[in-house]
Amino acid sequence: MAGTITIGVRPVHIYQRRFDSTDLAVALQSSHLYLISRRPQVRLDPASVLSKPYGVKVDVVSRREGHAEEWRQRLVIPAPDGEVISSFRLHADGSYFSLRSGDHTIHGDAWAFASFFMDANEEIAGQEVMYVGKAYGQDGSSNVWERTRKHETLSRIYEDHLPGGWDVFVTPLEVEYATMSSSDHINDSDDGPDLFGGYYDRYVEMKTGRVLGSGVDLAEHAMIAYFVPHYNKNLLDWCAAKPTKDMQTMRSGGFRLLQVHLNGWWGLSRFYSRQVPARVRSHLISHDLPPNPSPSVTRGIGSADLDNWRAQLSLVPNGHEIFASDAERAGVALRVFGEHAPEERRPPEVILDR
Repeated sequence: MAGTITIGVRPVHIYQRRFDSTDLAVALQSSHLYLISRRPQVRLDPASVLSKPYGVKVDVVSRREGHAEEWRQRLVIPAPDGEVISSFRLHADGSYFSLRSGDHTIHGDAWAFASFFMDANEEIAGQEVMYVGKAYGQDGSSNVWERTRKHETLSRIYEDHLPGGWDVFVTPLEVEYATMSSSDHINDSDDGPDLFGGYYDRYVEMKTGRVLGSGVDLAEHAMIAYFVPHYNKNLLDWCAAKPTKDMQTMRSGGFRLLQVHLNGWWGLSRFYSRQVPARVRSHLISHDLPPNPSPSVTRGIGSADLDNWRAQLSLVPNGHEIFASDAERAGVALRVFGEHAPEERRPPEVILDR
């Protein structure tokens, strides 16, 4: 047996607009990975709004991917208990909303509003991953905000999708943790890693718990090889027969199994791709480095000699389904910027009620 590296990745936010704000740079300073995704445009129909102190009625308008005709659904939104809705407004042709209830103003993209009130069903919550990227300087100072400000691929994606009825999203990801164990999914006599031999220090800063560049690199490669996004050009395969430098470093440390857990943003997002068509909230991504790799296996698990008792084995063939099923039982949460959001967060014509 050898070792397993497990990395947990948490989406921090998801937004449709570009930013140029020092406030956002501070907020995203711990985000060193990101997804760029798309879905057919979601709008709230201004002509359908019926706003009363006790609730709001509004139509969500979108379309199914590959279909030109639109669909709409009527949403009935009750006021929070003990409060009244004093203002509900739509902005930017229904792509943005603001709502005033009691002493609180919330506002955000129409997609987030629709996904929340439609319980993140597959019709509205699916987002196709178009690109997986990282932003990590040698000193850990680079972050997603700095990277996406000058990102040529992101600009190209915006330009390619501008006339086609799509919304493009950027999702900064935070690496929450990296754990290591001295067992994996293969039953053999491999000595495995020395967890006290300093290898852990290559991935996690012991004093702060901050995940280092090596962990970011592995997580990026794992997600690219899993989703195979349209705009990524490198790292599309996890080929154990032709390992990259990071894969070689991982194997030299005694680790043969890498698992990355990616959760949808508070239940609102269902990330998928042509390679991974299942629209689920939670993805457990597994790649391995078996002793005798097959050149034809370019991602996922390539070992045929699996252990028949170790707990880690159950997460190799069944882990994705287990995590996806657990996520379906979780609720959804509408986490949008509040009244003091950076000005760049909202369209220029949005004036919030105070």
